[in-house]
Amino acid sequence: MIPSTLQGYAAPNGTIHTQLVDADTFIVQYTNVKPYSQLAGADERFTGQVVLKRDGKIRLNYKSFNFGQDSATIGIQNSARNQAIQLAHNQPFAASNLAVQIAPPISWLTTSATSANAASGATAQFTLAANTTGLVAGNVRTFNYTVTPSGGGQPPLVVPVRLQVLTPLESWKLQNFGLPTIAGAFTSGTFADLADPDGDGVSNLLEYAFGGNPSSALSAPLPTSQISNLTLQITFTRARSDLTYVVQGSNDLLTWTDLSTNPGTVSLVTPVTYTDSVNLPTANPPRRFLRLKVSTP
Repeated sequence: MIPSTLQGYAAPNGTIHTQLVDADTFIVQYTNVKPYSQLAGADERFTGQVVLKRDGKIRLNYKSFNFGQDSATIGIQNSARNQAIQLAHNQPFAASNLAVQIAPPISWLTTSATSANAASGATAQFTLAANTTGLVAGNVRTFNYTVTPSGGGQPPLVVPVRLQVLTPLESWKLQNFGLPTIAGAFTSGTFADLADPDGDGVSNLLEYAFGGNPSSALSAPLPTSQISNLTLQITFTRARSDLTYVVQGSNDLLTWTDLSTNPGTVSLVTPVTYTDSVNLPTANPPRRFLRLKVSTP
């Protein structure tokens, strides 16, 4: 839906469209549209896009103009028109096939200094600090930190910086296996959920779920079962709050029914024991099976 005031810029023979590309990208497309200053005047037209990103970035894509580009104001402002960023005013700035990106200040990365003096052959140290406030697991941020020598004799040094906010499971993998060879690759090779680096038959996901050690075959904390008062029980360690533990029951190993989700409390010390509601002698046929299903969010 385009407001009627915007439709006026497009008429006649022009169009304005919007599209929500994904959860992070919204686009306003201007095709053959009049500039604001020529709304009621000469038939000057341009085609371009405004791309709005959830992280605050705004990209202006200019495709084509049929008029001179030195009589326009380019920038952004808030709805109250009391705060703005101006890129150009009545200057030959915009051009066909030009893309301009406006990005908010980087809040997740800070440096201990913006400049330093060092004699020839000496060193100067800078500390970069990452701040994950407001970020959630799975967020990735990248930035090229550039150090420019003041003398002009050396080219700038570009240091790529990448911040990935880890899930609790990824943090556990980092603690046990170190950094993956490929940045962010916590789902392949030794880091895969179903991998079994210590060869004890327990996957990484289950080692994490039950509080095991993925590097020691002597640590395989699998669930156990027992019979108490003619009912079947299953005992396991519910070690993580970020996983879902579902006890399932079956009479034939083919059809399984969810019996309990996340029973007991999260603890690395105190195990959870779930007691089935089916009495073994009255089962039909007289057999019963329990199993535990563990899944990530």
